[in-house]
Amino acid sequence: MSTSHGEQPGGSLRPDRSLFNDVAAAYDRGRPGYPDALIGDLVRSSGLSPESRILEIGCGTGQLTRLLATTGARIDCVELGADLVRLAQANLARYPNVVVHHAAFESWETSTRAYDLIMSAQAFHWIPPEIGYRKCLQLMKPEGSLALIWNLYRPSQDPVHDELQQIYARLAPELHKSPAEEPKARIARTIDEIRASGCFEEPTVRQYPWTDSYTTDRYADLLRSFSDHRRLGEERLDALLQEANAVIETHGGTISRHLLAVTFLCKPT
Repeated sequence: MSTSHGEQPGGSLRPDRSLFNDVAAAYDRGRPGYPDALIGDLVRSSGLSPESRILEIGCGTGQLTRLLATTGARIDCVELGADLVRLAQANLARYPNVVVHHAAFESWETSTRAYDLIMSAQAFHWIPPEIGYRKCLQLMKPEGSLALIWNLYRPSQDPVHDELQQIYARLAPELHKSPAEEPKARIARTIDEIRASGCFEEPTVRQYPWTDSYTTDRYADLLRSFSDHRRLGEERLDALLQEANAVIETHGGTISRHLLAVTFLCKPT
């Protein structure tokens, strides 16, 4: 199974950030949510209530947003992709406390300088750190928080994953690499970046191992939504998906992805 999903904290793939908009529907169907324990801890640690104001950077189609919208807090979402925005607005239409803005966070302008929580799930690495951290600091209350959230892939020894690794080695060797220390390395890179920003104190890091289950169709949507898979080109990607789906079907038609959800909660310096 590929572990290089084009969304590494501290990565340098910013020119490709618009690729997700090209596959907005697949992104909406395939991307995982977040475990209940993470959401509960985030609500408690940030003291969220209907009086709170939240800014979400890169909301995608609203996977995280809808989980926090039930708090009643007012949420401003900033999303670059026009198709992603349309899907997010449809998914969040039932929540009058949520507004989705079509803009790049770097250039987005707002009169609000008093957010209780600024959060970003799977998206903050697309923003140059010298811009992102400083702007977050400017937009939050002195007692506010920044929460960076990731779903990281955990290696598995399941037979189906071993067979998928063989497919990647043959059809997409640039995406085939050992995942042994990947979550640990990604966590360390993010902590280093937060420290280097000079804007926030040492982050509180919480980890939540969990598992998500995928049918072959949903798994294909997931892979189509990864930026590094998009760069394979349609012909190579289709060949990869066809063989991956065949393997999954021989193992019962579903595949479990073992994930590590991680929250970095930061307070201003």
